[in-house]
Amino acid sequence: MRPALQSVRAAAAGNEMRDVSGEHEDAIPVLVECANVAPLFIDYCMYWAALSALTLEDPAAAEAYAATVEPRAVFGPRSRHVRGRALAAADRHADAVRVFEDFIADHPDAWYRNAVEFDLAASQVALGDFDA
Repeated sequence: MRPALQSVRAAAAGNEMRDVSGEHEDAIPVLVECANVAPLFIDYCMYWAALSALTLEDPAAAEAYAATVEPRAVFGPRSRHVRGRALAAADRHADAVRVFEDFIADHPDAWYRNAVEFDLAASQVALGDFDA
């Protein structure tokens, strides 16, 4: 077994019966390592790494992690939303607006579309674009 996979399994085994919700700082390295050793789960791992980084108020890391997820992957749409939120958190509202608008165009039936529209509106307001 590859050493990196052993460490991911060891980390998982050590947390087996422990609630680790809210421990985002500890989760990020494990998620990134998981993505490296288990490419099948890269979209899942990097989405959660991005969301954890956003929760820790590190928008640059969140945007970088979210950007690694292929748009057509299972977690691609969710990662795009997190990427837009990260851009907005970094005061890059014009970029965030483009990400949110592209998301809405590509995924009009997403169950969380209302959240994306709200985030889009918040970025438009931040830009002073009240007529959008």
